[in-house]
Amino acid sequence: MLLWLSIIAFAAAPTEGAASTLEEARELLARGVTPRPAVPLTDPGRWIQWRDYPLQAARADIEGTTAFKLSIDRSGNVTACQITISSGSTILDDATCNLVTQRARFDPARDRSGKPIGDVYSSRVVWALSDKTDPPPQFELKTSFVVDVDGAISDCKVDAPMLTETQRSAALKRCEEANFKPYTNEAGEPVRRRVRTALKVEVEPSD
Repeated sequence: MLLWLSIIAFAAAPTEGAASTLEEARELLARGVTPRPAVPLTDPGRWIQWRDYPLQAARADIEGTTAFKLSIDRSGNVTACQITISSGSTILDDATCNLVTQRARFDPARDRSGKPIGDVYSSRVVWALSDKTDPPPQFELKTSFVVDVDGAISDCKVDAPMLTETQRSAALKRCEEANFKPYTNEAGEPVRRRVRTALKVEVEPSD
């Protein structure tokens, strides 16, 4: 049996200067628009993958939707996870909090003076099983970006002639929202580096 899983994210109650991406949040701060809520450093849709589906739940055909609330400290780390609406399965609820607590990281919320403060973030995960899924399409994806000395990402470029414009935009967004430690030279000093990646899927007749 193949597994299908999605995580559907929604921000906590909106506040002045609310931003949906880290790039938007930084722009708001640069313009002096505060306060603002915590913003995920990575795509919430990638916090939990299909391979994370608990085997015990999959074997028992257990499905459900788990809603949760995260407590975020002034460093952007998750300090607690609370189930707000149960899926009806302790297995799925526990997996949700365990995985999201491990993987979710945030640019912390800011008060009116721009000082980092604690915040909460609400979201839900739809755990679902499916007998079949679409086969992987043929495509080629090349990305290029610069990791600056402070770890910030800039100059993202995406070359994906076989993907739709929506898919290309999604790939570019993931590139821009990536979060890395800076590269260092032999002396341990941060240095600026360009990174290039390539992913290719070929579909051809079998022998």
